[in-house]
Amino acid sequence: MSEPAVGHNSNLNAQQKSQLKGIIREVEDFERQKREIIGSIGGVYKSAKEQGFDTKAVRHLIKIRRMESEQRDAFENSIDAYKQALGMLADTPLGKAAVERAGAAH
Repeated sequence: MSEPAVGHNSNLNAQQKSQLKGIIREVEDFERQKREIIGSIGGVYKSAKEQGFDTKAVRHLIKIRRMESEQRDAFENSIDAYKQALGMLADTPLGKAAVERAGAAH
């Protein structure tokens, strides 16, 4: 017969068992609260959609608002550079002006 592994939690004393049960209960309570919060957030998005808002855009705004200012600026600059590289800014007033200016320079 093999003996229990030394150093593992297989031989917990009464105090440790009680502490472990408390830890498990605390995590389970936080998990329950997390599910409730996620459900509440979903309700807010549903309400936003019912009011005519684009929830993908709202989620994106929330994502970028969590970023630090410098990180957000770098991210938005990257997006703009990628859009420009793909020709996605040419139809905007600023993009049209840039295209005209580039054409006049050549």
